[in-house]
Amino acid sequence: GVFVEDASPQLQQLHANAQCSLGRSWKAFNEQHEGRSHRMLSWSRFLLGLFLLVGAGAVYAVSEALAKGSLFGYRFHIVVISKFFLMDVVQQACIVLYLLGWYEAAGMRCQLCMFHPQHCGAEQAFHLTNLLAVVCTLLSSVSNQLLVRPIFKRAYTEDDLCVMYCLRIGTICVSVLPFTTGLCVASRVIMPLPALVH
Repeated sequence: GVFVEDASPQLQQLHANAQCSLGRSWKAFNEQHEGRSHRMLSWSRFLLGLFLLVGAGAVYAVSEALAKGSLFGYRFHIVVISKFFLMDVVQQACIVLYLLGWYEAAGMRCQLCMFHPQHCGAEQAFHLTNLLAVVCTLLSSVSNQLLVRPIFKRAYTEDDLCVMYCLRIGTICVSVLPFTTGLCVASRVIMPLPALVH
Protein backbone atom coordinates (compact mmCIF):
# COMPACT_ATOMS: atom_id res chain seq x y z
CA GLY A 1 0.00 0.00 0.00
CA VAL A 2 0.97 3.61 -0.46
CA PHE A 3 0.57 6.07 2.38
CA VAL A 4 0.43 9.85 2.54
CA GLU A 5 3.89 9.85 4.11
CA ASP A 6 5.29 8.45 0.84
CA ALA A 7 4.09 11.56 -0.98
CA SER A 8 4.97 14.10 1.72
CA PRO A 9 8.02 15.68 -0.02
CA GLN A 10 5.86 16.64 -3.01
CA LEU A 11 2.84 17.81 -1.02
CA GLN A 12 4.24 21.35 -0.83
CA GLN A 13 4.53 21.46 -4.62
CA LEU A 14 1.08 19.95 -5.05
CA HIS A 15 -0.44 22.56 -2.73
CA ALA A 16 1.41 25.32 -4.61
CA ASN A 17 0.09 24.10 -7.97
CA ALA A 18 -3.20 25.90 -8.67
CA GLN A 19 -4.11 23.35 -11.33
CA CYS A 20 -4.18 20.37 -8.95
CA SER A 21 -6.40 19.43 -6.04
CA LEU A 22 -4.63 17.34 -3.38
CA GLY A 23 -7.77 15.78 -1.93
CA ARG A 24 -9.30 14.85 -5.29
CA SER A 25 -5.93 13.65 -6.64
CA TRP A 26 -5.36 11.42 -3.62
CA LYS A 27 -8.88 9.99 -3.85
CA ALA A 28 -8.44 9.35 -7.59
CA PHE A 29 -5.05 7.73 -6.96
CA ASN A 30 -6.59 5.36 -4.39
CA GLU A 31 -9.19 4.27 -6.94
CA GLN A 32 -6.29 3.06 -9.14
CA HIS A 33 -7.68 1.47 -12.33
CA GLU A 34 -11.24 2.24 -11.25
CA GLY A 35 -10.72 6.01 -11.32
CA ARG A 36 -12.35 8.37 -13.79
CA SER A 37 -9.05 9.70 -15.19
CA HIS A 38 -7.68 6.23 -15.79
CA ARG A 39 -10.89 5.16 -17.54
CA MET A 40 -10.79 8.23 -19.79
CA LEU A 41 -7.19 7.66 -20.82
CA SER A 42 -7.82 3.93 -21.33
CA TRP A 43 -10.83 4.65 -23.55
CA SER A 44 -8.83 7.18 -25.50
CA ARG A 45 -6.04 4.67 -26.11
CA PHE A 46 -8.49 1.90 -27.06
CA LEU A 47 -10.48 4.08 -29.47
CA LEU A 48 -7.38 5.48 -31.15
CA GLY A 49 -5.98 1.98 -31.69
CA LEU A 50 -9.27 0.62 -32.98
CA PHE A 51 -10.05 3.47 -35.32
CA LEU A 52 -6.50 3.59 -36.64
CA LEU A 53 -7.26 0.18 -38.14
CA VAL A 54 -10.71 1.35 -39.31
CA GLY A 55 -9.12 4.41 -40.93
CA ALA A 56 -6.51 2.30 -42.71
CA GLY A 57 -9.27 0.02 -43.99
CA ALA A 58 -11.30 3.01 -45.17
CA VAL A 59 -8.33 4.48 -47.04
CA TYR A 60 -7.79 1.13 -48.74
CA ALA A 61 -11.48 0.83 -49.67
CA VAL A 62 -11.58 4.35 -51.11
CA SER A 63 -8.38 3.82 -53.11
CA GLU A 64 -9.79 0.58 -54.54
CA ALA A 65 -13.09 2.27 -55.43
CA LEU A 66 -11.23 5.14 -57.12
CA ALA A 67 -9.09 2.68 -59.08
CA LYS A 68 -12.25 0.95 -60.35
CA GLY A 69 -13.93 4.30 -61.02
CA SER A 70 -16.99 3.42 -58.93
CA LEU A 71 -16.83 6.23 -56.36
CA PHE A 72 -19.09 8.88 -57.81
CA GLY A 73 -22.37 10.55 -56.89
CA TYR A 74 -24.04 9.45 -53.71
CA ARG A 75 -21.39 6.82 -52.96
CA PHE A 76 -18.83 9.57 -52.49
CA HIS A 77 -21.16 11.43 -50.13
CA ILE A 78 -21.65 8.25 -48.11
CA VAL A 79 -17.87 7.89 -47.81
CA VAL A 80 -17.53 11.50 -46.63
CA ILE A 81 -20.29 11.09 -44.04
CA SER A 82 -18.76 7.79 -42.88
CA LYS A 83 -15.39 9.51 -42.51
CA PHE A 84 -17.00 12.12 -40.31
CA PHE A 85 -18.67 9.62 -37.97
CA LEU A 86 -15.96 6.95 -37.95
CA MET A 87 -12.89 9.18 -37.85
CA ASP A 88 -13.54 12.84 -37.04
CA VAL A 89 -16.02 12.36 -34.18
CA VAL A 90 -13.87 9.63 -32.62
CA GLN A 91 -10.67 11.69 -32.86
CA GLN A 92 -12.37 14.66 -31.22
CA ALA A 93 -13.74 12.42 -28.47
CA CYS A 94 -10.27 10.95 -27.89
CA ILE A 95 -8.72 14.40 -27.60
CA VAL A 96 -11.39 15.46 -25.10
CA LEU A 97 -10.93 12.24 -23.09
CA TYR A 98 -7.17 12.79 -23.05
CA LEU A 99 -7.45 16.42 -21.95
CA LEU A 100 -9.94 15.58 -19.20
CA GLY A 101 -8.05 12.48 -18.04
CA TRP A 102 -4.62 14.13 -17.89
CA TYR A 103 -5.14 17.83 -17.13
CA GLU A 104 -8.15 17.95 -14.76
CA ALA A 105 -7.54 18.89 -11.12
CA ALA A 106 -7.60 15.20 -10.14
CA GLY A 107 -6.17 13.95 -13.47
CA MET A 108 -3.28 11.59 -13.94
CA ARG A 109 -0.77 14.46 -14.10
CA CYS A 110 -1.79 15.66 -10.63
CA GLN A 111 -1.73 12.10 -9.30
CA LEU A 112 1.81 11.66 -10.62
CA CYS A 113 2.75 14.97 -9.03
CA MET A 114 2.29 13.41 -5.59
CA PHE A 115 5.26 11.11 -6.23
CA HIS A 116 7.25 12.65 -9.10
CA PRO A 117 8.02 16.38 -8.79
CA GLN A 118 8.66 16.84 -12.53
CA HIS A 119 4.89 16.58 -13.08
CA CYS A 120 4.13 19.35 -10.58
CA GLY A 121 4.96 22.33 -12.78
CA ALA A 122 2.22 24.44 -14.25
CA GLU A 123 1.35 22.90 -17.60
CA GLN A 124 -1.30 24.20 -19.92
CA ALA A 125 -3.61 21.73 -21.63
CA PHE A 126 -3.33 23.66 -24.89
CA HIS A 127 0.44 23.84 -25.23
CA LEU A 128 1.90 23.75 -28.75
CA THR A 129 1.75 19.99 -29.32
CA ASN A 130 -1.80 19.59 -28.04
CA LEU A 131 -2.90 22.71 -29.87
CA LEU A 132 -1.53 21.35 -33.15
CA ALA A 133 -3.37 18.05 -32.62
CA VAL A 134 -6.61 19.89 -31.86
CA VAL A 135 -6.28 22.25 -34.84
CA CYS A 136 -5.44 19.44 -37.28
CA THR A 137 -8.33 17.32 -36.03
CA LEU A 138 -10.81 20.19 -36.25
CA LEU A 139 -9.55 21.15 -39.72
CA SER A 140 -9.98 17.53 -40.80
CA SER A 141 -13.56 17.61 -39.53
CA VAL A 142 -14.31 20.89 -41.28
CA SER A 143 -12.59 19.77 -44.50
CA ASN A 144 -15.69 17.76 -45.35
CA GLN A 145 -17.10 21.13 -46.43
CA LEU A 146 -14.56 21.21 -49.25
CA LEU A 147 -15.47 17.71 -50.42
CA VAL A 148 -19.24 18.12 -50.59
CA ARG A 149 -20.55 20.88 -52.81
CA PRO A 150 -24.09 21.99 -53.55
CA ILE A 151 -25.72 21.31 -56.89
CA PHE A 152 -24.49 23.74 -59.52
CA LYS A 153 -27.10 26.16 -60.87
CA ARG A 154 -26.74 28.79 -63.57
CA ALA A 155 -28.27 31.46 -61.34
CA TYR A 156 -28.68 31.60 -57.56
CA THR A 157 -31.32 33.70 -55.86
CA GLU A 158 -30.60 35.49 -52.60
CA ASP A 159 -32.63 32.86 -50.79
CA ASP A 160 -30.55 30.07 -52.35
CA LEU A 161 -27.33 31.75 -51.23
CA CYS A 162 -28.68 32.40 -47.74
CA VAL A 163 -29.76 28.78 -47.30
CA MET A 164 -26.46 27.54 -48.71
CA TYR A 165 -24.37 29.64 -46.32
CA CYS A 166 -26.58 28.79 -43.34
CA LEU A 167 -26.21 25.08 -44.12
CA ARG A 168 -22.44 25.47 -44.41
CA ILE A 169 -22.17 27.29 -41.09
CA GLY A 170 -24.51 24.78 -39.43
CA THR A 171 -22.47 21.88 -40.79
CA ILE A 172 -19.24 23.43 -39.50
CA CYS A 173 -20.83 23.80 -36.06
CA VAL A 174 -21.95 20.16 -36.08
CA SER A 175 -18.51 19.07 -37.34
CA VAL A 176 -16.77 20.47 -34.24
CA LEU A 177 -19.59 19.65 -31.80
CA PRO A 178 -17.83 16.77 -29.96
CA PHE A 179 -14.86 19.00 -29.16
CA THR A 180 -16.91 22.05 -28.17
CA THR A 181 -19.12 19.87 -25.97
CA GLY A 182 -15.99 18.58 -24.26
CA LEU A 183 -14.89 22.15 -23.62
CA CYS A 184 -18.23 22.86 -21.95
CA VAL A 185 -17.79 19.82 -19.67
CA ALA A 186 -14.18 20.67 -18.80
CA SER A 187 -13.37 22.55 -15.65
CA ARG A 188 -11.70 25.96 -15.41
CA VAL A 189 -8.34 24.26 -14.77
CA ILE A 190 -8.03 23.11 -18.39
CA MET A 191 -9.18 26.28 -20.14
CA PRO A 192 -6.69 29.06 -20.93
CA LEU A 193 -9.43 31.73 -20.70
CA PRO A 194 -12.27 29.93 -18.91
CA ALA A 195 -14.75 32.80 -18.83
CA LEU A 196 -14.35 33.42 -22.56
CA VAL A 197 -14.45 29.73 -23.56
CA HIS A 198 -17.41 28.77 -21.40
